[in-house]
Amino acid sequence: MASSSKRHNFTVSLAEVNSKVDIISTLPEHILSHILSFLPTKYAAATSILSTRWKYLWASISNLDFNLASSIPNRILISNPESSTSTDSFINFVDRIFMLSKSSSINTFRLRSDEELDCDRVNLWVSAALSRNVRNLDLCISITEFDMLPCEIFNNKTLVVLKLSIENLPTPRSVCLLSLKVLHLNSIRFRDDTSIEKLISNCPVLEELEIYYCSWEEELMVFNVSAHALQRLNIADSFDRCSEFELLVIDAPNLLYLRYSDAVPVNVSVISFRSLVKADIRLTYFSAFHDGLSNLMKAIASVKHLIYSPFWEAESSSNWLPMFPNLISLELRGIDGWKTLPHLLEHTCHIERLIFTDVIPCKDFEGALGHWFRLEQVPSCLSFHLKTIEIFRFSGLKGELEAVKFFLKKAKVLEKLILHGSKCLPEKEVVKAIKELLMLPRGSKKCQVETFFHE
Repeated sequence: MASSSKRHNFTVSLAEVNSKVDIISTLPEHILSHILSFLPTKYAAATSILSTRWKYLWASISNLDFNLASSIPNRILISNPESSTSTDSFINFVDRIFMLSKSSSINTFRLRSDEELDCDRVNLWVSAALSRNVRNLDLCISITEFDMLPCEIFNNKTLVVLKLSIENLPTPRSVCLLSLKVLHLNSIRFRDDTSIEKLISNCPVLEELEIYYCSWEEELMVFNVSAHALQRLNIADSFDRCSEFELLVIDAPNLLYLRYSDAVPVNVSVISFRSLVKADIRLTYFSAFHDGLSNLMKAIASVKHLIYSPFWEAESSSNWLPMFPNLISLELRGIDGWKTLPHLLEHTCHIERLIFTDVIPCKDFEGALGHWFRLEQVPSCLSFHLKTIEIFRFSGLKGELEAVKFFLKKAKVLEKLILHGSKCLPEKEVVKAIKELLMLPRGSKKCQVETFFHE
């Protein structure tokens, strides 16, 4: 059976390229409209002044992208070009775009504004986008009093991506988002701990969830994420202000990537991370919650790639750490990262890549490396598996040189030592330290030293 789809072949000769022929204008309108869809709407609409053919070509675009901060509406399209404020002009511009738009379906509606917008007007725009079966909805707006977003946002069959950054977002009465795969919640103030739980649990095919800088009117005690289709989870800067936060529950058996940059509660309960490949753990607050942190680390023990940024002085004991049997890449951040390294190496078997990022030299920096030289035995992963070491912001301090000397001597199969020179010190001093390193003996004959100096 022959396919009903049509393919268009366009051949452009070298002579046409070298001539002054306007090749773009020779393209079919549906292709031009598709190209315009990748532009912010103000630029797409501005093409209406090019010629008669272009006058309403933009009206068929499927992506509507409005940003008040950078909006310079085309005065040809504004009903009242003498509006008293940029906000008035912006509102008139968006109204006009929706009025003239001929597209029966919208792929993306993005609205961003740092200025206060009228709630009713925003609801009209959102409703108009929803009526055209919008797939990607991105709202980052400032509204002091927001009674309710259109209920169709939270009861919708076509939305695939929903990104909300609205400080006073009302709690939806009911939620049913059957097609939603990506949900980003940024700087939202929820009523209580059940509000977000209801939102997440009613997205049956959700694959990506981001929760950033959110807060709660009532004191948060339990945070529950239950999403069996979830593959990527990013939680950051939301729990530091929750003094009563005592339980984090995550039920996401198909999770592939976890980024957790937040306070760790007293108790952490993870149902299953059986599919987890990469974890990025950046502790922003730590007191005496050893059980919670221990449970979190045990939950991610199967990862292959780990980024870890501790926030406290390294403990004398590492009994709370699990074994990481599959770990092949470890990235440590900050001074406490250096302190934690010996403990982590004792709990890995096959690590091949070791990265140090954001290590800022300070008075205590050299002392932090003392843990290296208190190792009674060199971990087998360092001797027989480690192939690449990469150090960012390398400054050539004595402690750094001693650590690198240790690596070069003990890593028997090391292939690359990559050093990124620090901007904090003159390049000459760093070069001098690197030249000293090049003269050091190496346990691996294959090891090469690569250096980079970034502007």
